[in-house]
Amino acid sequence: MSGLIPDFVPGGIHAGIYSALSEGYFEEANLNVDIQPPTSSADTLRLLLADQATIGIAPVADVASLRAQEEQGPPGDGQKLMRSLGANKARIFREVRIPVALPYVFPGAKVGATFSMLGAVFGEWVGSRGGPGYVLLLENRAVNTDTVFAIILMLSVLGIGFFGLVVLLERITIPWYRISRDND
Repeated sequence: MSGLIPDFVPGGIHAGIYSALSEGYFEEANLNVDIQPPTSSADTLRLLLADQATIGIAPVADVASLRAQEEQGPPGDGQKLMRSLGANKARIFREVRIPVALPYVFPGAKVGATFSMLGAVFGEWVGSRGGPGYVLLLENRAVNTDTVFAIILMLSVLGIGFFGLVVLLERITIPWYRISRDND
């Protein structure tokens, strides 16, 4: 059943909807519609965000006002809007807090992915009997410069590759951030 929420207490402006319901047009189109009259104009958006309705007719002024408040607030201020519309904590976390935080997470992940190779090499220098770092030490002591440079090149390519993977993940995860950054 689809819940339809009008923008305010039903009146003449909603005559077409009620006429379609009484004439059976919704049933002919295989739509099971239940009209749920709101107690105020704010109910429409609140019920939609709380998944208590499928379709809502919202006053443009209400939507524009809420949107304007969001644009004036600090980053992450969408929490207030979502809370005022009846969203639960999990939905606010998923739809507001995580998207706001991701642009700050990826720069650290890029640095971490690149320096992870350096950490692995240092770890192999200290206490390993294998791996590129260990081989690098042995070949350096044996003055095999070509092998040393080959290992350094391999480690550089791996570090750049890890960096590229994080950049790709960033572009897939938060494409809106790159677009907004390019427009600035």
